Amino acid sequence: MAATPPLSEFKPLFDDLRRQTRLLLPPNEQRLAIDLAQSSLHEWTQLYDRVSGRLTVAVDGEQLSPGQAFNLLDSPDAGLRERAFRATNAAWTTAQDDCAAVLSNLTWTRKVLADRVGVSEVAQPLANHRLEEGTLAAMMEGCVASRPLMVRYFKAKARLLGKAKLDWYDLRAPLGGVDRKWSWAEGQDFVVAQMERFSTEMADYARQALRDGHVEVEDRPGKRQGAFCIGFSRSHQSRVFMTWGGTTTNVLTLAHELGHAYHNHVMWDLPRSRRRVTSTLAESASTFAEALVRGAAMQQADDDATRLALLDEDLGTAGLMLCNIPVRYAFERALYAQRAQGPLDPERLGQTMVALQQEWYGDALGEPDPMFWAAKMHFYMSRPFYNYPYTFGYLFSGLIWARAMEEGPAWAGAYRDLLRDTGAGPCEAVAQRHLGLDLSDPQAWTLAFAGLEERVARFEALAGA
Repeated sequence: MAATPPLSEFKPLFDDLRRQTRLLLPPNEQRLAIDLAQSSLHEWTQLYDRVSGRLTVAVDGEQLSPGQAFNLLDSPDAGLRERAFRATNAAWTTAQDDCAAVLSNLTWTRKVLADRVGVSEVAQPLANHRLEEGTLAAMMEGCVASRPLMVRYFKAKARLLGKAKLDWYDLRAPLGGVDRKWSWAEGQDFVVAQMERFSTEMADYARQALRDGHVEVEDRPGKRQGAFCIGFSRSHQSRVFMTWGGTTTNVLTLAHELGHAYHNHVMWDLPRSRRRVTSTLAESASTFAEALVRGAAMQQADDDATRLALLDEDLGTAGLMLCNIPVRYAFERALYAQRAQGPLDPERLGQTMVALQQEWYGDALGEPDPMFWAAKMHFYMSRPFYNYPYTFGYLFSGLIWARAMEEGPAWAGAYRDLLRDTGAGPCEAVAQRHLGLDLSDPQAWTLAFAGLEERVARFEALAGA
């Protein structure tokens, strides 16, 4: 039946629903679980939001929110970073019992449901992301293999900061060096030019979006921070929100968000049922577009300080995706084993977090962050495991990048076809159809790490390591 028009366009959706039926309880129990979810899941998440919203962090005589204090970790002032870190942890320590109680109840509810169905705690999130557990294991194996390279980067950065080891509050410390100020016109032209080197269609779309005012970049008081792209199905248009400050980071952000918009653009003519892109694949076009611009910016950098800062930003992102996110994933899995033994204990949660940070950052890490388990909002969301999709998206984009660099502009049409297929079927099928890769094989992921050693070596050389 599903192969017969007009039902054929819904086949990916039907297949997805069929895969998820094995994770459902009998109808009466499933309805009960849904009815109880408000109190057993959502209200605990809301409690965490209230607890975190009431916290204040005292830094240098100012009362800050945890978010404001977190932003201070980007400061070039080492003393300010440390003071913000210690003040933030002191604030979270006052709320640790409440945070542990929230985690305890969220974890227990998910564990009971998973045990009743007879699956692992990660089965439902993986099904939502249309990903197999073997693929996740293969990807994580690649992250483990990359750890020695990342440790080399962390050690080199520590030396640049004048430290023996990199403390947790130094991970995001800027190195400076990117002094160039880009006008809005220069930034637009640069991004479009790099896109055109690969795909005329991508560049033409970016020009039109910029010309039609679909990118909001005004730098004004009261504007929220961050950047995002949102698509509107009725008008078949996207809008980008960001703030232009003339930095090289802003140029990369513009490329990233226009990449998202182009992804939407090539899918608008598809049925809605084939536009259900999971978070695992949603970063494909954005990270690829950013890589095009980053590579060009590196080539055109005319001094070592700028090259060093650009490499630090690049490798800092790699550190987040290949070390920080795996720490979060491993910690969340550890919660289920601990919860099986009884309510979660704040002290043990801190010990577990520190042990995982030391495992993934190795001997490059100085002082860890024992309160990261309380401060990271993602652990407290109604949907669990809001972590590994980031790493998957980052590495899958690396696989796309490797193929694009091998094939050149001739692959632009195949790249467009890949993007159009991201809403149909499992991630593994998309990779097999368009890249010829079996993502359950750890060897398939090696291409995503191919350039990492060379980038780390360049960073070490520029750092004088």
